[in-house]
Amino acid sequence: MQVEYLCWSLRPAIDAGFRGDVRAMRHIIAQQLAGSAPEPAKGRAQRGIVLAAGGQEYIANAFVNLYVLQRHLNCTLPVAIMYWGASKLDAISSSTQAFLQEHLRQVQLIDASKLPYPKHHRWLFPSGDEELFNGWKVKVFAAYAAPFDEILLLDGDSTPLQDPEPLFAHPSYIQQGSMFWPDAWCKRVELFARIGLADPWAAAEPRGGRRAPVWQAETGQFMLNRAQHRDVLEWLLFLNTRDEFSYWYGYGDKDTFLAAFMLAGKQEQYYQVPQPLSLPLSGRLKGWSKLRVQGLLQHHPDSSFMFLHRAGFHGRKYDPSQDQTRPVSHVVAQPTCEWNRLNKPFEEFVKLRQGRNTYTPQDCAYDLSSLQAVVAACGAERGRGQSRRAAKVPPEQPPIFEVGQNMSLALVQHKADAAFKLLRKAKQQDNTLF
Repeated sequence: MQVEYLCWSLRPAIDAGFRGDVRAMRHIIAQQLAGSAPEPAKGRAQRGIVLAAGGQEYIANAFVNLYVLQRHLNCTLPVAIMYWGASKLDAISSSTQAFLQEHLRQVQLIDASKLPYPKHHRWLFPSGDEELFNGWKVKVFAAYAAPFDEILLLDGDSTPLQDPEPLFAHPSYIQQGSMFWPDAWCKRVELFARIGLADPWAAAEPRGGRRAPVWQAETGQFMLNRAQHRDVLEWLLFLNTRDEFSYWYGYGDKDTFLAAFMLAGKQEQYYQVPQPLSLPLSGRLKGWSKLRVQGLLQHHPDSSFMFLHRAGFHGRKYDPSQDQTRPVSHVVAQPTCEWNRLNKPFEEFVKLRQGRNTYTPQDCAYDLSSLQAVVAACGAERGRGQSRRAAKVPPEQPPIFEVGQNMSLALVQHKADAAFKLLRKAKQQDNTLF
């Protein structure tokens, strides 16, 4: 209580100091960028994947994801794994580094704490204070200092479900130089008003008499043309090194990206995929059932599944000390803001009811390759489905689809489980791994 009171009592001074820092940073960024063109990529790959992944759990999940990406999805993009080696919480052991180099291709391991740090920015972490270590900040600095001009940045626990390289050729990315994905929430983020920026929620255009939902950002994966948006990167690092302000009025790094675009005067170049996320679940759906939430399913702009991000409850991630796998048995298709608010998908379980909007492959032909197509196909058979299902479900419950074993989502998950078993076998032989 005393700490909370102290934080509130200092809040006016912290806020005033931040606003002064914004004014000073505008001049600093202008000086940094004045007359300086981006350096050409000297013998390095222009595009690549960056994973901000250190520590045992995240580097284990990063290995699983990269193994699937390279061995199953046949992605040829170079990869950089960036971590903060100065912190024992984020360091990667030499034996783990050797294991990664043995089983993965074109992977750089970069200790970001040893990279040159921009003198015009506040330091990420006070030296030697492990309690203040924060992975959100490492992710932001990884974007700032990445070895590629154009990046797909992934959290260690975000699994691509198809080769992401074609996303770099997507018209929206080419035009705007960015691609972000939505979170489960539409609640207004106070950060923007506190900075003095226009409220994105107030600016949403009405549709049919109601305002369209404005989704918060979910930054377990994002794409950025770093050469095009150097000013945005400067503002991004600025915001995340002032976490006493930015993280107080927002939740971690996730909404600082849009704020950085707005501070740079580039809000129109911030592109967020319009497809709401879906929820991957595991368990048996019969009557009223509690199914385990396995993370977040993000979509390609064409509505196909693009990433499975095992965010939230830590039981969703692969644990290098256990043999447990992470199957996906059902998908909740693009739930609404209100449904997410009531059902809290970041909890361990969500309660659902079998009924006329729950489907199996026997009900209608679908393969979950495109969610729009499957909703349309199964919607056409809704009448027949009702005759087989007397149970009624709340009208706000979104469609729920059973995942067949031969569907692409299940096949990628099988490959991920196989990669994890390879990791577990190696760890049983050498406990210094992961």
